[in-house]
Amino acid sequence: MEKKDLADFAEETYKITAKLMALVPDDKLDWRPAETADRWTTGQLMHHLTYSTGLFWQGVLKGQWPDDGDTEQTNAAEHPSVPTVAEALEKLEANRALAAQLLVELPEDDFRNRTYCGPRIDEPDSPKPLRHVLHYWVLHQVRHQSILLVYLKLLGVKGVNFWLDG
Repeated sequence: MEKKDLADFAEETYKITAKLMALVPDDKLDWRPAETADRWTTGQLMHHLTYSTGLFWQGVLKGQWPDDGDTEQTNAAEHPSVPTVAEALEKLEANRALAAQLLVELPEDDFRNRTYCGPRIDEPDSPKPLRHVLHYWVLHQVRHQSILLVYLKLLGVKGVNFWLDG
């Protein structure tokens, strides 16, 4: 994998995330798929999507991780939410810009040759190529993006199949 390939994949992932988030009605940010507190609300899921690649890349590359209250390790009832879809989209754009900048700043030699073993439970416990770890965090966003797609389907939101419609 080349840096450009990862950059292109991340950009496309952000575009799809933004399209999905834009479909969420503001009055459904408190909705969750089950009445149990172990499921995120739509707003909590969107909050997570607003930092799930760029800020995690920042953690990997610079050791600056999101605040503890912003990670998926928190209890669902305590996880922060977004107040509006517009604010979520602004935060997502800031995260996209951060990810793009971090990748530009990353020396090619580090991208190709550096290994990483992370401190977080969902990161490798033995050294892995840095480029694979960065790719993993884009896939992490895709995973949560898929959950948002399911939420939108359960809510009966129209226009969810935009990528199939051309």
